[in-house]
Amino acid sequence: DASGEGASTFPRGLVVLVASAILAYPVASFYGEPQILVIMPVIGMSALAVGLSSTKYVTLNRTLRERPRALILVGHELAMRASMIGCALIWPRAASIVVGILAADVLFSLATHALPGPRNRLHWDPSAAKEIWSNGSWLTVGAIVAYLGGQLDTLIVGPLVSSHLGALGLVGVYQIAQRVAALPGEAVGQLAGPVVLPVLSELARRD
Repeated sequence: DASGEGASTFPRGLVVLVASAILAYPVASFYGEPQILVIMPVIGMSALAVGLSSTKYVTLNRTLRERPRALILVGHELAMRASMIGCALIWPRAASIVVGILAADVLFSLATHALPGPRNRLHWDPSAAKEIWSNGSWLTVGAIVAYLGGQLDTLIVGPLVSSHLGALGLVGVYQIAQRVAALPGEAVGQLAGPVVLPVLSELARRD
């Protein structure tokens, strides 16, 4: 999810990009779908784009200044839909969907740098890198395990169906249905993440 709370996660985005490029061929062979050779690296580029977003997007959440964040998020969703539809009209392939997502994620990243607050600059901080590596690596592993646990059914649907049914198309339809079914849980998560947790954190800082 490119528009998540993943601002300033450039190293993770870079790892996702490299991993996506490496895994593209075996995954394409697994599904028997050549388009995946393009889709997976583009998804990795999308993660890298979000990783270059500004930390201002997150710090605004800490102070519960949600209006600018909401405007950017709504703009991102509208840009993503428009980009996906436009790419699909010009190039009616599954890969056009992720190209549209990449375009919207690049715009999202640029928009976060226009938010009020100190400007971000690329800088290497050894102490911060050590802390991120020691704590963030386990968070990344946990996120991967959680994602695979929640998406494993989607990953195996394609190979289980007959090739004449269009495995990639069926996976897309199945994923959309799964997301619709998960809407109540995601709504609760959106309330807990951007609102409840910052409030509890502020109360903890004030003792």
